[in-house]
Amino acid sequence: MLATNTVTDEFCDRDCTNRSHRFKSEVGEFQVRSASQPGIDAWQHVAAVWDSGQLKIYVYGQFDGVINTGHPVPNSFPLWIGSSPFGADTNWRGAIDEVRIWAVART
Repeated sequence: MLATNTVTDEFCDRDCTNRSHRFKSEVGEFQVRSASQPGIDAWQHVAAVWDSGQLKIYVYGQFDGVINTGHPVPNSFPLWIGSSPFGADTNWRGAIDEVRIWAVART
């Protein structure tokens, strides 16, 4: 996925320990955030990979975060890209392009 961020203001997460933008990926109750911050008004390559009980995030092909999730559990929940049904103010403020979804982890 390519993403460009148009927001320069900071946000405060649930416990206000993280006061800056991050790329995020969620699987159920698990959320991984990138260590790096998205640039402003520039395209960035971001990939999230869920494999072997871990959700990993990559920025420009470089590993940038991981969380242990356990193995997949079948469900009927919809897939959200650029937003999340959980919590307030979860919409990505920018553009998203060239989204691809694979049934296997890519390298």
